[in-house]
Formats: sequence, C-alpha cells, structure tokens
Amino acid sequence: MKMIPPTLDYGNIEFNIRADRKDLLRDLKPLMGLSNEIEDILDPYKAANEAARLARKYKIGKHLAELQADVQDRTLEDKRFLGLEQKIVISVEKPAPVDLPCCTPDCRRSAVKNSHALQKNGILAALADENGRILQTKITPFSSSDGMKELGVRYASVFPGYCQDCEQSVFRRAEIQNAEINMENVTLLLWRALCFIRYRRAQEVKARAMVVSKPEMYNISKENEDTFTAAASVFHLKNSIYSYKMSDRWVNSVGDQVWGSKSELAIASIEFEELPFAGCGVIPIPIGFDRRTHFNIGKFHSILPSLIFTTMLREGHPHIIFACRRADYWSQGFLKILMTMDRHLLAAYIPQIILGGSDTIYLSKRYWAHEATERDRCILMHSQAMKFPQMVFPFWGAPDGVSVLRTFGLTK
Repeated sequence: MKMIPPTLDYGNIEFNIRADRKDLLRDLKPLMGLSNEIEDILDPYKAANEAARLARKYKIGKHLAELQADVQDRTLEDKRFLGLEQKIVISVEKPAPVDLPCCTPDCRRSAVKNSHALQKNGILAALADENGRILQTKITPFSSSDGMKELGVRYASVFPGYCQDCEQSVFRRAEIQNAEINMENVTLLLWRALCFIRYRRAQEVKARAMVVSKPEMYNISKENEDTFTAAASVFHLKNSIYSYKMSDRWVNSVGDQVWGSKSELAIASIEFEELPFAGCGVIPIPIGFDRRTHFNIGKFHSILPSLIFTTMLREGHPHIIFACRRADYWSQGFLKILMTMDRHLLAAYIPQIILGGSDTIYLSKRYWAHEATERDRCILMHSQAMKFPQMVFPFWGAPDGVSVLRTFGLTK
C-alpha cells in the first residue's frame, strides 16, 4: 500500500519512469526549506506562487516521482497520520484565512466566500434530491470507507471567487435558463471552473507545506520505523506545486480568451440523456490512445498536454464541455478520438476520464442510493483511484444512468 496524495489530477498517475533515488533525496532538503518559507503566508495564491518561484530558485530536480516505502501499513493506519491527511482535505475545501480579491481581471473588490464553479440552479439543482442534498466524492482515500460525503447544493463547488457585482454581471449571459452552448458562454464557464481548480490547488500547496514544516509526520514515521512516508510527504508537496502551476497557466490562458480577442481553444461538447454526476477540472494527457507516452512525462519544469472540462445543463440535458489549446496537438488528437467514438463506448470512457482526472465530483444522492447497481458503484469508485493508462480500457462498460445523445464541436 502506498501513500496517495489528494491531487488526483496528477499525483496518482503511474508513469513507469522512476527518478534515481539520489535525485529524489537531493530535492528533500530544498523542498523542506521551501515549505518553511511559505508556511506563514496566509494568502494561498501568494503562497503557491512563491512556492513555484522557490522551486526554480532552489533548482528542484526535473523528475516528478515518489519515494515508495517497502512497509508503510502501520503509518497509513495510524490515526495521527489520517488526521494530518484530513487537515489537508479540510484546508482544500474551506475558505482562505484572509479576504481574497475577485478573480475578474481589473476588479479591485473582495471575493465573496461562496462563489459556485458549477451552475447552482442548473446542473447541481438537477442532481439534488427534494431536500437540496447532493453527494461529493472525497479528495483523499483516507477520509471514509465509501469515499462520499453529503452536503447541500448551496455548498457544492464553492470557493472565494468573485465579488457580488461580478457574480451578477459577468456570468449573467451564461447563467440564464437555456443559455446557448456557444463559444462565448462555454469559454466563460470553463474559466470560472478553472478559477475554482486553481484555488483548490493553491490551498493544497499551502496545506502540504504546513505538514512538511511541522514535526508530526516525522515523529509518526520514526515511531513506526518507516523512514519513507515522511520523505514521501515532501514529494507530494512537489506534485502539488506542479498541479498549481498547470491550473494557473490554464486560468491565464482561458482568461485571455474571455477578456481579450484571442481564440486559441478547441472546444467540444458531449450531450447526455442521463448523467448522474457533474464536475470540472484539468486532466493531463500523458498517454494517448495509441499507448505512446508524451516526452514531458515526469518532468517537473515542463507542463504536460491537458484537457479542461466543466459540466452544464441546457433544456434538461447535461453537457460535459471539453477544451484544449489549438496548439496542443497531442491533446487535440486525444479529444478528436473521443468525439468520433461510438456513443455507447464513449459512455464507458467518460466516467473513467472524469472521475480519474478530477479531485472531486458531485453525484446524485438519489442515483447512488436507489438506482446504481453494484457494478455501477464498482465502476465509479474504482475510477476515482484509477491510474491514467487504465482509462483507455473500459472493460466494465458504461454505468447505468450514463447515456450519450450526441457530440459536437464549437468553432469561432
């Protein structure tokens, strides 16, 4: 059993590329120093940006890899270790300890604490039960036995994103009932989703740094005669920094298209008859359908090709919107293959790609309790911890409740 970081959008991918043990140990001291330098920065964005800057200053090595323990069972079962992991989960979910600025460019007002990344009165309302309740998958396998928590739609996909004025004005055109699925609306919703992901990644960098800079993890490892887990926690910080850099780059890139005149995205939509979950995220594409691996795999200072996605509702039908950069031919090729699949095969792939590429999704409580079969539950729960190469083999087929109507592309 190995220690798994909460960032499932990168940290849990198996690359079959292992950095030399000496290279990893060489990074240990500078990463610990980095964590000490950012632990007192309250603003998570400033902390994450400083961590990314220091990673270059300290010449953190190029490889993204984890130290694997031969025996970690005692540490992984230790309640104190589980408590530290839970603190990271809580930190990612909760508001920052300071007021944060509105994400809208040139806005100088403070963000409200509960901006929604997904449509509260759209896709989330469609998934909620009669009491407005919904399920959220946990972002760490250590949190509970079934990996789910219940919450109200009011608190699903929220983060300190935008001021009150921007909440009402910026997203109005994309939030009206049955808003058109066009380039302008979809790009705006993708940008909002990316701001949410960036916030969670910044919070995770900060939380990981706090774990590394305190002695608890090292004391637990020492008592359990497990020298690797404490070191591995340092390298999970490295993975978190990488994921933050990727999401921040996407926010800026899509923001240029929303607020400027650039048109650099290839966008496609999948319309569903039924879809029991919703989410948004950044999905790295390290391996193609042809089983080739990208040359940036394992490189800390190079960004992997990736897709971004969000979920919306139009005329009662859920849509998952995917996008990639036009200049990213690797991801664009992956997306084109998805869009040309038979819709039954596509219905099998989508849950694996979405759940495997997201740190959290929102799920219909009604579906999970009364409609999902045991096979459906296995597919959905297994997909959360799935390694990316497995996603191109949908052995179990599509879960009941996932039914694709059509696919189409958007152009400008």
